[in-house]
Amino acid sequence: MTTGDESDSGRHATEHRYLFVIFRSRLTLALATLPPGQRTDLAAECWLGPMRYRMVNQSLVCFYDWLRNAHGRVVGVRFWLESLERFRTPQRGALAHLYRFSYVAETHNGHALEVYFSSDRRIDESNSGDQDFMLQPVFANEHGEWAVALYATELDEVEMGGVHAADTAWELASLTARSTIP
Repeated sequence: MTTGDESDSGRHATEHRYLFVIFRSRLTLALATLPPGQRTDLAAECWLGPMRYRMVNQSLVCFYDWLRNAHGRVVGVRFWLESLERFRTPQRGALAHLYRFSYVAETHNGHALEVYFSSDRRIDESNSGDQDFMLQPVFANEHGEWAVALYATELDEVEMGGVHAADTAWELASLTARSTIP
């Protein structure tokens, strides 16, 4: 039997780490953590730097791959769009503006959107097929900037080294988990 502070393998739980990808003219990242034992679903709003962001969609994308280079460092992320039909609605229009950023590319015949953390786009495809799945909440601020929160707890130090070395702007993040009251 395990408690809320242990996983099934008996290891002690760690903080829940989130990487926020903030879509601005210059890619901006933010790291945030929730303490062990907290539920991993995020509250309806968060602060990224001085700006308040409100959740606009709990699952705009489903699967994502951490894009790694030959050294195993994360250099970007690939979002697999759930359904092209779904994104032909007004949400597709909202996504379309992301392609104007130099760090974003549409790939896999329009089925994926890739975000690169630096100008180095050499990806080791054999080491970049995680197919991680969680409900990635999407946030927006009053100025129309979007942010996606990715669950990054499973990334190790080598993988996170690529994130920390990213050629991006960084913001402080302040967030809370949803209430744990049933």
